[in-house]
Amino acid sequence: MCKKLFFLAFALLTCNALFSQDEFSGGDEFYGSDSNFRISAGIKVGGGMALATDPTVATTAYPIGYVLDFKNGLALQGGVVGNIHFGRRQDSSPGGTGWLGVQVEALYGLRNLSIDQQHLMMHCVEIPALIQVYPISSLAIEAGATFVRLLKCNPEIMQVGGHAFNLGQLAGANDVMLSFGASYKIPVGIMVDFRYNMSTSSLAGDFDSKVSSFMASIAYLFTFGKK
Repeated sequence: MCKKLFFLAFALLTCNALFSQDEFSGGDEFYGSDSNFRISAGIKVGGGMALATDPTVATTAYPIGYVLDFKNGLALQGGVVGNIHFGRRQDSSPGGTGWLGVQVEALYGLRNLSIDQQHLMMHCVEIPALIQVYPISSLAIEAGATFVRLLKCNPEIMQVGGHAFNLGQLAGANDVMLSFGASYKIPVGIMVDFRYNMSTSSLAGDFDSKVSSFMASIAYLFTFGKK
């Protein structure tokens, strides 16, 4: 279901962009025309779904091969975003309307998973770094990596199946997620995006769950170098 919503939203944005006027192709006063690029920064909030694989706990502290049944849950994030949009769509276009861009974010993330009718809250820092390609100057197709560090888990100890699991050991775990998505900018400074983040690393060496996410976000951007 989440995948269907993601691709439906992406299709709607793409169709709207392709069949509407390109707001960034003219000399709108929102963007400076003296530079070949445009720098924007602002705040961002979003939500979606955290997707966890069921970990097999491989340690002598617990039954060997014990599998925890993780249930997918809510994911939230918020923080700051910076964007550089390069080039000009045409010689007469303002700067920052070209084909390429770069976006970097610093986000605080919260993932809520459930195990055996108990909730596990995972607090983390997420740093997405994305390359963007603009079919038109308001719509970006983006891909890159999101660097994640898990700060803490609440609770740190869980009783599951008669066994006590130390989830506090997961604090400090690092992950590099492969991120794919699309973003759409409105001239007033609003940006919406949809993104899939695919985990590539286990939470810990003896706790092999991987936590991915589908996210939808909205941001308000301030553009530097206005006329």
